[in-house]
Amino acid sequence: MYKVEHPSGYFVTKFITVVVKPTEVGDCELQCFMVSDMGQALERDGVLGESDNRSELCLRKPNKHELLPTVYMESKEATTFDPAFFIVNVILHFKDS
Repeated sequence: MYKVEHPSGYFVTKFITVVVKPTEVGDCELQCFMVSDMGQALERDGVLGESDNRSELCLRKPNKHELLPTVYMESKEATTFDPAFFIVNVILHFKDS
């Protein structure tokens, strides 16, 4: 119901998290974030596993004769990684009416 067609042909969700912060001058500032297409694809394809640590993601163990993608962090192969790795900052553009 909440999916849109990505240019690659896959359907992905486009949920955005919005953070509203007050500024020093009494206005408010909006910051918008979403999960990257890569993060959504790893979840969609069942590549992510269950982690013992809630503050990190991990790859699941491959089944026999199965090849899973490799994740690199700081030029090293990683099986666990920070979820922030898949966070994208969304820039909002407002038109003056």
